[in-house]
Amino acid sequence: MNAYENLIPINENIRSITLADILSDDQLQILSELGGSKTHKKAPAVRREDLEFVLPLEPRHNKSSVKGIQVKLRYSGDEKKAWESLLWHAIYSSSEFRIFTWYILYNVFIRRLKYESFALSLLRILRLTTQRCGKAYNQKLRSVRQIISFYDKELALKYCKHLEHQLGIKLPTSVPPLTEFFHLREIKIKQRKPPEPRRIGVGYKDKGHLPDESHPKVDPFPDESYLEPTRDLFVELMSQSKECEAFVEDYDPKKREKILTKLKNHFKDE
Repeated sequence: MNAYENLIPINENIRSITLADILSDDQLQILSELGGSKTHKKAPAVRREDLEFVLPLEPRHNKSSVKGIQVKLRYSGDEKKAWESLLWHAIYSSSEFRIFTWYILYNVFIRRLKYESFALSLLRILRLTTQRCGKAYNQKLRSVRQIISFYDKELALKYCKHLEHQLGIKLPTSVPPLTEFFHLREIKIKQRKPPEPRRIGVGYKDKGHLPDESHPKVDPFPDESYLEPTRDLFVELMSQSKECEAFVEDYDPKKREKILTKLKNHFKDE
């Protein structure tokens, strides 16, 4: 029986940190420390805590507790096999890649953001497989190979092999199990203080005001004390994964053809 079909009743006493917000304070701190840091060619091995998390099932704002799904590995020592299986299904699968497993990839991506080649491959997988996301945590998602094969089957296989190479991993040639590695149960996530709603376009408690004409305008040219902004690796990775836009269903066909040709040329000698 699949893990997501046999949920344990809700436990009212569980407290947990969730991925409800796009980036937590810790993740923002990781981004702020990227400037000037040396990047590593190979990311460290994925750990048990990277594969376990809580997925909220409803909005968290103005609530003392919300429903969620807790995802854990069934057995100790399965980290490597579970990770390989998760990647295989995200890249090649036809049925077992789900919303909750997508969130596991996202969790690893955030934790390994500074390892550029590794993070870029994960970001491409995340961007491609979110084409048909819904609200159900166990909804099936199309894999990378399925999505690209719709436009070019040969390119799809080369692209997938390229992702494997960047991730520094050799995936199995046969279909590995996936859901048997993970144990899911419904829980109640108790919140110490309900987070305030996020507001777009206004500052913190800032009602806005007209500019004060009595103050002189600031010189637009920086002086010698000007410091370059901290390098934002996330933005750089996003710009490097723009070819993923070609596989969105409503993308401009003419632009898609140009990107497909460019990708074919890139993988021609691989």
